[in-house]
Amino acid sequence: MVITKFCSLLTALVLITPIAQAQIAPDAPIRDFRYPMFNDDGYRVWEVRGVQGIFIDLNNTEIIGLELTVFSGDERDAQSHRILSPKALVDFTRRGAAGPSSIFITGPGFQVEGESWQYDGRSQRIVIGKRARMTFAEDLNILR
Repeated sequence: MVITKFCSLLTALVLITPIAQAQIAPDAPIRDFRYPMFNDDGYRVWEVRGVQGIFIDLNNTEIIGLELTVFSGDERDAQSHRILSPKALVDFTRRGAAGPSSIFITGPGFQVEGESWQYDGRSQRIVIGKRARMTFAEDLNILR
């Protein structure tokens, strides 16, 4: 009797497992989209917009016309900075993005531009490989 119940349960789990692991993946580009991401507390941390999104795999989406807005992730919902790039690969799982093309970043009191870049959204770290240029809106008083 116990073995019969165990076998029935095992059979049910085997039948349900493929359904639980199934993923829906678009087979055509998504156009003119907006995709917000939230932290565990329910506050917005990202909002990705794009002219076109092309699903690559479960972790990566190629985005044409990337506009990534980063928020404070708390009740203020304050905009931290904005990243613009004509083409990027975005990893929604790791909250990262990268691209060989140009990048333009604006934030409070600064602008950054360059090419061949990587962005880690969790650490808020940006690495620019080529033609990096940063402009500050205020005098830093470090060159006097």
